[in-house]
Amino acid sequence: MNQKNLYFKRNENARLFHYKINHHRNVIYLNTGNSLEHERKKFEVAYAIQAEGHEFITEAEFKTPEGKIGRVDVVNLDTGICIEILSSEKEESIAKKKEFYPLPIEIIRA
Repeated sequence: MNQKNLYFKRNENARLFHYKINHHRNVIYLNTGNSLEHERKKFEVAYAIQAEGHEFITEAEFKTPEGKIGRVDVVNLDTGICIEILSSEKEESIAKKKEFYPLPIEIIRA
């Protein structure tokens, strides 16, 4: 994929999410509502994505069909995959997330 098409794909994937003021790509945002293990795993995932030369967004927000705000731990903008890091969530919660995430979802255990 040439550079121009790569930029286009990244921007196309990024447009699926709502940006907060000062919310940037390739910056790891912490959520103190999560466990320390969860946040460490988010760092590892983001680090691996950037090591591959890809761009990411952490704590990316999107609207659900019900109009609520959903949040993804990490989005790989190059591959268009949402990465959800789970610590104690149940399978029902994971299945529901798969229904309304704007991109395919990959589950990683913390």
